[in-house]
Amino acid sequence: MNNLMNESMEKYDTNDCALAERILHRHSELVSQRAVWDTHWQDIANYVMPRKSESLSKTSAPSTSEAVRIHDATAIRANMVLGNGQLTWMTPLDATWFSYDPPANLKGVDSVEQYYRECSSRAALEMARSSFYSDIHELYLDRGGFGTAVIFADAGITTPLNFMKFDVGTFCIAENAEGYVDTLSREFELDVRQAAQMFGEENLPDKLKADLDNDKKRYIKHTFIHH
Repeated sequence: MNNLMNESMEKYDTNDCALAERILHRHSELVSQRAVWDTHWQDIANYVMPRKSESLSKTSAPSTSEAVRIHDATAIRANMVLGNGQLTWMTPLDATWFSYDPPANLKGVDSVEQYYRECSSRAALEMARSSFYSDIHELYLDRGGFGTAVIFADAGITTPLNFMKFDVGTFCIAENAEGYVDTLSREFELDVRQAAQMFGEENLPDKLKADLDNDKKRYIKHTFIHH
């Protein structure tokens, strides 16, 4: 990744290069700070969410080895009940759980009220068409099990909205002086074809553009940092 960064940065000015270096340095710092939690999260995954054990230990091939060690599934069931309950009562798929309201000075104006109702209806439809409900359930499970979770909303390729739940152990967070989270940095992998879809072929480094036309290299995964 560093070689790719150095090669691709040649066409950018020094300010862009300095920004990239600061982001990489900041991400490295955050990963070091997160290290004290990694072992703790691994233990939680082993006994509360065994299917997440491999992702935390960076094992690519799934297995049932961790599940075999479970002699009491109480914690697994409890976390599932909590996650299902949050999904049912906080963000139910089959009921209205959010709506847009007009400003106080426009409430009661029929045309305005209709407009906001239409906006609420369209937003609910797009949420249902997106990956929101599957990802929010995973978020509830992570939040109950690990105590932290992240969901990211972006413009989608196949649907207007796309939601992604980031796995614990792949992201880092930092807080401001008041204790509010104001920084998130994560690592993720994409092959060259996926990177072109996400960022646009014209925004790829020259090396990845060349790999895009190479059938042997276009499916090789590369690590990216989202900060």
